[in-house]
Amino acid sequence: MVMKELLLRIEQEDYRVPSDMLAYELALKMMEDIGDVDSEYRDNLIYSTLYMWSKNQEFTADQMRHLLRLSLDDNHSFLNMGEMNTDSVFTRAFSVLFVPLAISYHEHSNFLTEQEISEIKDKLISFFDMEKDLRGYVPGKGWAHAIAHASDALAAVSSLPSIHREDLMEILHVMKRKIAVDRYAFIHSEDERMVNVVMKIFHRGLISDEEMGDWIHEIGSYAKTGHLPEDDILFGNKKRFLRSLYFRLMDQTTYEKYTSVIKEALAGLERSRFQHMV
Repeated sequence: MVMKELLLRIEQEDYRVPSDMLAYELALKMMEDIGDVDSEYRDNLIYSTLYMWSKNQEFTADQMRHLLRLSLDDNHSFLNMGEMNTDSVFTRAFSVLFVPLAISYHEHSNFLTEQEISEIKDKLISFFDMEKDLRGYVPGKGWAHAIAHASDALAAVSSLPSIHREDLMEILHVMKRKIAVDRYAFIHSEDERMVNVVMKIFHRGLISDEEMGDWIHEIGSYAKTGHLPEDDILFGNKKRFLRSLYFRLMDQTTYEKYTSVIKEALAGLERSRFQHMV
């Protein structure tokens, strides 16, 4: 593969852009292959090169804007959205992971308008809601991790000043829905990545203690269907998330007011499960 060989050489040369090539033109070619099933090519070469070139500001603001729009279009983050257990998930998952690169670039150059940031937030919420392929690691093809990657993108967007209280509440609501899936157990640290989003929201200080407490209790609610393994998967996803959130907050005195709420939610979750089992 010519492109893979080129990226291997670029990696070996500390990600210097070849003197006879343009970073942007190469990035466009990388975006065509961003969902390749070769994990070394997709993850270690394409994404790592995009990461380093974005970090080093090898792209102009207009070029970064175009790459961002490309990453969120119907041929990338929304390619065949709704499919399950197909290779299209790799394109979606690694395209949405371009968003944190663009947000990091924006934090240094302020190239995005408030309207553009709002549109990005809306796209990410739609992605989080619509993504059905929840696989983490796929044997032989590497990481898919669409929900973890989308969480990284939501965490990046949540920190921006132009994202307001209402936006953060939207993000919390869509996360609550995804935590409550009952057909796939999040066992590849998706809970940790979703907790990262909540921590960004905590740091903004725009959501009241009462609202956050209610949200945590809602995570702990356990509406059983009476079907297995679905009920057990749902219980496990909620428990893992609440535990991860608890351990992230337990040593931070600023947020100790929430740890007791989390313990109450976990206790209620356990009671509901026990009642179901007996």
